[in-house]
Amino acid sequence: LPSLKIFAATNDASNQQLAAKAFPPTRQAKLTFGSSETKGGSGGAGGMSMGSNEAIALDFAADVTPLDLATLARGGPGHKWKAEAIISLTGRIWKSSGSPSLKVTFDQFRPDA
Repeated sequence: LPSLKIFAATNDASNQQLAAKAFPPTRQAKLTFGSSETKGGSGGAGGMSMGSNEAIALDFAADVTPLDLATLARGGPGHKWKAEAIISLTGRIWKSSGSPSLKVTFDQFRPDA
């Protein structure tokens, strides 16, 4: 039976760590760039060569971090009455995000509306 997890914003560091560990790590591409420049030459003749390199490495990294949970909108007038959460359904990859987590936004209940 699938397990649905819903996490809202929190400033508590231990809750952030616990919630972040509830999401499995995902395979993510890391792009690196580098460049080099060599100057010089022999017998007074100057020369210069330049080079650059790029690499893509696939590595497993956290799908949801504590920072992701700390920066979710909490609703209220400062967030235009919108709140956010991150949800996960065990064994599911969400088509819209391509990952096991999905950030959702919903309207907050307003007693004056």
